[in-house]
Amino acid sequence: MFPDEIRAIAREHTENAIARSLQYRFERAAVDRMRRTLLAPSHRIGVLDAPRRAGKSTVLRQVAGRLRPEGVEVTYCDLTDLRLRGVRIPELVAALSAAETPAMPRVLLLDEVHYAGDEWSRELKFVVDSQDPRTPRIAIADSAVSFVRSALKADLADRYVPVQMHPLSFAEWLDLRSVLGLPAPPPGDEVAMLRECREYLWLGGFPEHATRRDELYAVREALLQMVVDHAIRDDIGRLLGLRELDALERLFVARLAESGAQLNLAQAAASAGVSGPTARHWLRAMCDTGLLWELPLHVRSAGKFERAQPKLYSVNPSLVGACAIPVFGREDATLDGRAVETAVAQALRVYCQPPERQRRLSVHQSRTKGAGTEDEIDFIVEEGASTFAIEVTRRRDVKKLNKLVQTGRGVEATWFGVVSLERLRREETTVDGERVHQIPLAEFLLGLARSDSRWPW
Repeated sequence: MFPDEIRAIAREHTENAIARSLQYRFERAAVDRMRRTLLAPSHRIGVLDAPRRAGKSTVLRQVAGRLRPEGVEVTYCDLTDLRLRGVRIPELVAALSAAETPAMPRVLLLDEVHYAGDEWSRELKFVVDSQDPRTPRIAIADSAVSFVRSALKADLADRYVPVQMHPLSFAEWLDLRSVLGLPAPPPGDEVAMLRECREYLWLGGFPEHATRRDELYAVREALLQMVVDHAIRDDIGRLLGLRELDALERLFVARLAESGAQLNLAQAAASAGVSGPTARHWLRAMCDTGLLWELPLHVRSAGKFERAQPKLYSVNPSLVGACAIPVFGREDATLDGRAVETAVAQALRVYCQPPERQRRLSVHQSRTKGAGTEDEIDFIVEEGASTFAIEVTRRRDVKKLNKLVQTGRGVEATWFGVVSLERLRREETTVDGERVHQIPLAEFLLGLARSDSRWPW
C-alpha cells in the first residue's frame, strides 16, 4: 500500500475517533495516565492493559481527543480495518512519521495491534530501538490480552509502560449512569442504594451494560459468549496453540462460576482430564486474560507460602452469574454470595495494587488444633503497622462477629469489619473488647474507590 493511502485511512480513523470521544462524556482515569505516559520524556510504548470489554478502544479515542487541543499531532488507527490488512508496523510508522523532527511529540495510537500480523511485537521493538526522533510516540491496545502480554514479555521487555484499567468500580458505575442521565439513588436513600448495588453485581463493571437494566439474561449470555468464543478460543487457544478446547472451556467457565474458591490443582486437572502441569499452565494463561486473578494465602513462612494454594477470583461479579449458567443452571432466585465476595475482592485488589501504596492483600486460613477444621478470614489487608481483617456476607450475620475477632487476633488485626450486601447502614459493635465495623456493601465499595491515601474507616 502507498504511504498516501495509509495516511488517508489514518486521517479517517482519527477524525472518527475524536468525534466519538466528544460524544462519550464519561472519562476513565486511564485516559490521563496514558496521556502522561505518551508525553513523558521516555519513548517507551504505552500499553493499555485491561480485560475484554472494559473500554480500551474508548480510552484510546479519548486520549486522541485530549491530545489534539494541546497541539499534539495525534493519529488513531483501528487495525481491524480490512484496508490495512497486510500493512506491517514499520510501514505504518514510516508513512505517519514526520519529515523533520517535530517541536511537539507526535502520537500514534494502535487499536487491536495483533491484526498487524504475528511479528507486530518484534516490529515495534525495531521501531523503538531505532530512536529516530521523527518517529511518533506509540500506544497500543488489544482485546487478545493473553497473546499481547506474551509478546510484550518476549520482545518488548523494558520498552513499554503498562497503563492498567480495571472494569468499572461501583463508584464509576454511578458516575457513568449520572453522565448518561440515567436514574441514580437519591442521597440518603439506603434502599435505593442497595437496589443499585445489586444491579451492579448483576450487570457488572463493563461500561456498555450500564443502560441494560432490563436485559439480565441477554447480558449474561453475552458475557458467557465472550468467555467461550473470545477469551478461550481466540485468546488462550491462539497463545497455547491448542486444537482441543472443550476441556479448557470447561475449566475456565467453572473457575469463573466458582469465583473465590480455593484452587485444588489435582481436582482441576481431573475435571479437565489433563495432567497437573498442564492444568497449572492453563490456569496461568487464564489469569493472563485479565478475567481471572489469584489471591494468595496469608502466611508468614516462605515454605508454607510455596505449599499454599491461592484463591481464584473473577475480575467482575457479573461473570460469576454468567458462567454459573452451564455450571449450576439458570438459578436466579437469589443473588449468589460469590458475586458479593467477588466485588469486595476486586475493590480491595484495586485499593492495594499501586506499588507505591505498599499494601498487601491476602486470605487467612488457620487449622484448629485437634478439631481438623479451618477458620478463615476472607480478606487481610496489611498497610504499614495496620492489619485489617474483613469478612463478607450476603445477609446480616451476627455469628460471623465472634469468629472474626477470634481468628483476627491470630494475625494481630488492628481493625475488624463485616461487609454485608443486605445491610442498609453502618454500625459499630464491641465484641470481646474489640470494635467491629458492620458496613453495607455499597458504602464499602464506594469508600475504597474514593479513598486516595488511607483506609476510609
